Amino acid sequence: MKKKILLIFLIFFFIIIFGKINKYPYYLYFRSLIINMIEISKNTNIFKYPLIKYGTYIAKKNYDEKDIIKKRILINEKYLLNLDQLYFFKQNNLVELLSSNEIFPSNITTGRLERLKDVVPFNKDKPELNSEIIGVNYYNINHYGIVEKNTINGKNLLIYIQGHKGNPYNFDYFIKLKNKFKSKGYDVLSLSMTGTGFNYNKNVSFPGMKSTNSEDHSTYADFLDNKSPNKKPLSLMISGNYYLVKEVLKTREYEKILIVGMSGGGWNATILSSIIPEIKSTYNYSGSVPVFLGFFKDTAGDFEQIGEFYKSVSYWDLFYLSSTDHSGKLSRKNRLIYNINDKCCFKDPSASIMKVISEKLDNKYFQVIKIDDGKNHRLDENLIIKDYFAE
Repeated sequence: MKKKILLIFLIFFFIIIFGKINKYPYYLYFRSLIINMIEISKNTNIFKYPLIKYGTYIAKKNYDEKDIIKKRILINEKYLLNLDQLYFFKQNNLVELLSSNEIFPSNITTGRLERLKDVVPFNKDKPELNSEIIGVNYYNINHYGIVEKNTINGKNLLIYIQGHKGNPYNFDYFIKLKNKFKSKGYDVLSLSMTGTGFNYNKNVSFPGMKSTNSEDHSTYADFLDNKSPNKKPLSLMISGNYYLVKEVLKTREYEKILIVGMSGGGWNATILSSIIPEIKSTYNYSGSVPVFLGFFKDTAGDFEQIGEFYKSVSYWDLFYLSSTDHSGKLSRKNRLIYNINDKCCFKDPSASIMKVISEKLDNKYFQVIKIDDGKNHRLDENLIIKDYFAE
């Protein structure tokens, strides 16, 4: 009986995922029909059983020390721009720059303007006066990194990435997390995603660009530079923060480095950790699930979380890469954190399914943490602090 149930769900699963990746109309029709059926029964054990079985099978199958390093090389070759395609600069007046209405297009709608004013400027808190703000630019896309040095002059670093909601300095949980780590001798590098928060760009211009809405990540899906045809669209969303992190790592020989990302920032944290083995601990908070769980209404994802990239590099590849060292050996702490009732994304049943799969893998480096924080879509800084300093 269980085998028949598993077969039926696998058929449904492939219709949904294949339609999601390839966008064929007839698959999309069946996918829409099945999704509506799934929403009714998604939290039942009979529904979750085949997904747990399939997910565990794929997770175990995906790890191979030699092959996993090839995936890291592939990401570097196709999804990172070359150094000669970008340049670094200093921007110490960033707070003032983002407080001006001139940074927004003149023909913008009132609704869009109000939304940008809520997520772009430093509305609640600001970087400390002695902070260093570095920038990297490519195709008129600016990415900024704000570095706050601790007074103890330690040799540890916290990297933090905010999600689609924008500027990390507008969130109390980031401020508390930052201050706690600085008190323990950590420098703090804060980042935003491409086009969001303090990375908002009005004058983005890249080959293939069709939409001028630079904060909409699907805009970057059209990127195609004939001068560098091997560079894929997702390189516009990975390269900025990657090169900012690498630039900061040149300034000091850090002994302990961790990366924490919230929501879309969690997705970005996993990506960066997969190609920067110097990062020793990764916390992806409500940021991503594997593609086989991407058919719920709360896991559909944005451009960067679905599509072409995952035909070559799966989420399990990324989770393992974020847990392995330069040679491919499992040795780095990697945590996926989900709120089972999150009003935004990656709640149950995905959260519980991922938790069971991680338990079946029985890997001390890669673990899923499942919490109940009501409908809140926020980071619990105390959870991060407790788990990280428990080592």
